[in-house]
Amino acid sequence: MPMRNEGTPMPRPEQVTASEILKNSYDYAVLMPYSQNLRDNGNQRLSFYSAFATNATAEAYKAGKINQIILCGETTFGKEMKSTSDLQKEALVRMGIPEQDIIPLKAKNLDNTPFQIEAVARFQKDNDLADKSFLFIEFPFHDNRIKNYINGYSIKNAQTVSAIGIHKHFMPGFNQEIMEEVVPFDEFERREVGIGSLFARQLSTIDKKGRIHKIITRMRGGSVTDNRRVKDETGTHLVLENTTGKKRMAEVAKRKESSKTPQHFDATIIPGENIRKFLGVGYDREYIRGRRDHLSPWSKLQALVPGQLDKKIAGELISTIGKTAGENIPSEAGAMSAYAERQSHPYMEPYLAEKSFDTSSDAEQLATVVKEKGFKNVAVYVPGMHKRRTKKQFGYYFMKLGLADVKLTVLASEDVIRERSPHHRRYINKLRFSPQRLTQDIQEAIAFTILFVDPGGLRLRRRAEKERLKNQS
Repeated sequence: MPMRNEGTPMPRPEQVTASEILKNSYDYAVLMPYSQNLRDNGNQRLSFYSAFATNATAEAYKAGKINQIILCGETTFGKEMKSTSDLQKEALVRMGIPEQDIIPLKAKNLDNTPFQIEAVARFQKDNDLADKSFLFIEFPFHDNRIKNYINGYSIKNAQTVSAIGIHKHFMPGFNQEIMEEVVPFDEFERREVGIGSLFARQLSTIDKKGRIHKIITRMRGGSVTDNRRVKDETGTHLVLENTTGKKRMAEVAKRKESSKTPQHFDATIIPGENIRKFLGVGYDREYIRGRRDHLSPWSKLQALVPGQLDKKIAGELISTIGKTAGENIPSEAGAMSAYAERQSHPYMEPYLAEKSFDTSSDAEQLATVVKEKGFKNVAVYVPGMHKRRTKKQFGYYFMKLGLADVKLTVLASEDVIRERSPHHRRYINKLRFSPQRLTQDIQEAIAFTILFVDPGGLRLRRRAEKERLKNQS
């Protein structure tokens, strides 16, 4: 089959099968990278898609279909760590590919497809390789986008082929055992592409050099696209993970930091989260009054935290926040303690049930309790969106009362509730992308900014107190 020259329309995937494409041999294979990932211990590994494409490329090379392999992998986790090209090269060498036939491209930024295709075009032009054949090894969901960029950057004598098609051609009985030396996964097709990939594909038909995607990539950095193994009540299966390298590094760092968390707390504080309404979205006093348990979904999740903690590590359990929904309604602390007991969880002492009504008053009065009881190591569990402000407010009042030697650890409640059951994991994910969460993120950002001029949160407290007095009427 003749190579495609510049100006010749590329055949669509359904018109030419991998077997037909592989009837020819190619001077260069461009192994498209599909990101990398971090293990929980921080070690780097290829993503499922990068590993699969790498394995397919090795098979094509061993079959004599390609002479040299070009790598253009991302620096997903920064230039201080290995690039995807580095990991792919190591895997190829392990699979018997001579190192001299592997060509990693050098460029300042290879963190997205248009950067990668541009680097290949520059390699072809700088080395006067217009008469040489290039085979791009990729996935079907990526095919149209790669072809658009190949046209946009005028790469000559180029063809694309699916990594899945290569495996089917050379190994009709392909199974998981073939993948073990790269990465052990048991799913061989991307089952979920998502709106982002669809948008990228459509955009590339107009923006054939990917200028918009280059701008986005410079802003957000490299991405992580992978399959993650998940266990639930139905068994073990894979789910699509789509995030950025920065976020993934933060997750791993957070996990490492949590492993350093002190093995024992003198007290664990669990504040209520009932009155959270902003921009017309959320939970107000009328909602709380209408609930049989007098708890918002966030406070209910807070009340479940004790059941996930080791009492020997948690120390004394304290629930806080007073009667924010009115005098004839139980305090948030009391309602949470009662709910926890109904769930057969450890009892939480409802401190400050009558006095505190917001984060500022809670922090000030709990600092007094910590000082009186002589606690030296205190944990506070709050929703993740509330962590930053909680740490700043509690830290301020601890310092004010001379408690600089007290170890304060602020933890996200969601992290422990996710482990309760698959149902709770799904529920937390639902809350995470809810309108309530979006508006609360905005509210938290505003409140945190105010703390720079009012570190004690007195302005926020006066507003909350005014709302509380209104609730009592």
